[in-house]
Amino acid sequence: MVTKSLAVVAALGATAFAQTIPNPLQINTPVNPQQCQPSTISWSGSIGPYFLEILSGGQAIASWNQINASEFVWQTNVRAGTLVNLLLVDGKNQFTGSPFFTIQPGTDDCTLLN
Repeated sequence: MVTKSLAVVAALGATAFAQTIPNPLQINTPVNPQQCQPSTISWSGSIGPYFLEILSGGQAIASWNQINASEFVWQTNVRAGTLVNLLLVDGKNQFTGSPFFTIQPGTDDCTLLN
């Protein structure tokens, strides 16, 4: 009986512990980002404010800070064919990055960063 009670207490403790671990910070790569077209970048798993950076060739080409939402609409002002990735830092200084993705052709009615 004692062994069974200890197993139940251990299981409840593990469940309570698992519920207190926050979800890891995750960023979602924009779907089919096109030059000069709005692209939604979203994330989950932590608290803000957030810092978001667009990287190309390991260099920051655009950044935004003090974002207090779980998504950001980017005008995708990067030339088609450019390989980029994202860096996101949360309010606890935890960070995550996205896989690399390529900007697709779109319009040319915006000021491009590169």
